[in-house]
Amino acid sequence: MNLESALLKEHSKANSDRIAGRVCKSELLFKELMKLYYSNEKVVAQRAAWIVSITAARKPDFFNSEIPKICRFILRTDLHDALIRNGSKVLELINIPDKHLAIVADTCFKILIDPKQKVAPKCYCLTVLTNICIRVPEFKNELQLVIEAQLPYSTAAFSARIRQTQKILKRKTSS
Repeated sequence: MNLESALLKEHSKANSDRIAGRVCKSELLFKELMKLYYSNEKVVAQRAAWIVSITAARKPDFFNSEIPKICRFILRTDLHDALIRNGSKVLELINIPDKHLAIVADTCFKILIDPKQKVAPKCYCLTVLTNICIRVPEFKNELQLVIEAQLPYSTAAFSARIRQTQKILKRKTSS
């Protein structure tokens, strides 16, 4: 299967699901997909991004070795929103190994405090940080400070995610 041709053939949910189904059966195709996601070909990278997040939902273990690269990638300032949105969604969908908690937390905090970031990546990063705080309660105070700073400027969707986060943190962590 030529992934690039398949991506460019049609931009639809059905095509993305079909491609993701094939990618989930082959680590070789997964590696090719990730090359397309990181590529400088804007349309190809954007279409690959959707399939990357679908693949993360179906095969999260495929991403263990990609975590540091995704973290560096989604902090780039020259990326289309789709690449950042789907990259941060991947971080939300997968189980972060302990060895990558620090880089993921750092990445998510940077996205969360960036006033130029869109709401979706911020929401995904907030969920990732909530999950990290459950595992490493020492991050809770820093997250609370960031949340308080963000609240006055947040959209309805982000405010809802903040409330959900605060409930979870109250229930699952103690300090």
